[in-house]
Amino acid sequence: MVALTIALLVALILVAIAFVLLPLRRTAAGSIREEEHFRLAREKEGLLQLLRELDFDRAVGKLSEEEHERQRAEVERMAIEVMKRLDAAGRLSGDDPAELLIRVERSRVDREAGR
Repeated sequence: MVALTIALLVALILVAIAFVLLPLRRTAAGSIREEEHFRLAREKEGLLQLLRELDFDRAVGKLSEEEHERQRAEVERMAIEVMKRLDAAGRLSGDDPAELLIRVERSRVDREAGR
């Protein structure tokens, strides 16, 4: 009888410890996901700014058309990868990937119209 009481007491203590520690673990994991989300969002914004700068450099003659197209394609590829990672994380920064792709395409159309 004493052994059963001790076993139940130990089990109860373990459940109580798990009950207290489990939310702490979830908070830490959520914090890491949130930090990753913000890092990806900053990276995305930086890449979109770089696309604008490439367009400007081409417009003022700093980049040849061929160099501009090569660099722009690479930056677009990187931006799409970042957007996919944001989408996979399930936490978008106010922009969904479709909207960002539309912005990239609009920028391309605007650039071609400026030729």
